[in-house]
Amino acid sequence: LNAFRGPHSYAALHRNRTQGLYEPPRNGRYDPTPGRPFFYNRREIEQMHEQIPMAAAAGADGVVLGALEEEDQQLHAAMEGIVSRAKGFDLQVTLHRAFDATPDPYETLEAAIALGIDRILSSGTAWGTSAGALAGLPVLEALCQRAQSRIEIVAAGGIDPKNAATIAHSLTRSGEPVSLHSYSGIKKNGAVSEQLVRSLKQYPPL
Repeated sequence: LNAFRGPHSYAALHRNRTQGLYEPPRNGRYDPTPGRPFFYNRREIEQMHEQIPMAAAAGADGVVLGALEEEDQQLHAAMEGIVSRAKGFDLQVTLHRAFDATPDPYETLEAAIALGIDRILSSGTAWGTSAGALAGLPVLEALCQRAQSRIEIVAAGGIDPKNAATIAHSLTRSGEPVSLHSYSGIKKNGAVSEQLVRSLKQYPPL
C-alpha cells in the first residue's frame, strides 16, 4: 500500500501523474493528527469526505483511513458515512492500524466487514508496542481464519526481507486473502532502499 500525506497530497498526485513524473500510488491515505492518533474532530472528518473525490480524480484505486471514538476506542460512528462516500466513487477502503488500537480485534473485524471495508492493516499486536507482525502471527492467523474471505488481512509492522517468507507462509496456510505491507523494513538510513525492495520482491507472490 502506498501512502501520500498532507492537505495538498491529492492535487500533487494529480500534477505528478499528468506530468508523467511518478506512477500514482494505489491508495490515498489520511493520517491522524500528530499527538492524537486515530481521533478526529468534526472538521477533520469533513476533510476526509472532501478528499475522497480528490483521490478518485487523481487516479487512486482506494483510500486508507480509520477513525476511533475517544471514549471507548471503537470505530467512529462517522466511518459508515466515510466508507459509503468512498464506495460512491468506486474506491476500495482499507482500515489502517487504527484497527490495532481498538480493544477487541475480533469484534472490530466484524464491524469492519459490516461497514463494507475491503482490507484491514494490522500487525496483530496492540498499537503503541514495538512488536511487529512476526510477534503478532497468532492473532493475524486467527483474523485470517475468522475473515472467511469476507475481507482481506494486510499484515504490517516490521516486515523485511528476513521475515517476510515466514510471515507469508504462516498466513497463506488459511487459504484466505492476505497481503504483506512493508515500510520500515525496506528503509536504510531513513530512505527506501532499492536493494531491500528487490530482496523483498524475490519471494513468490502470495
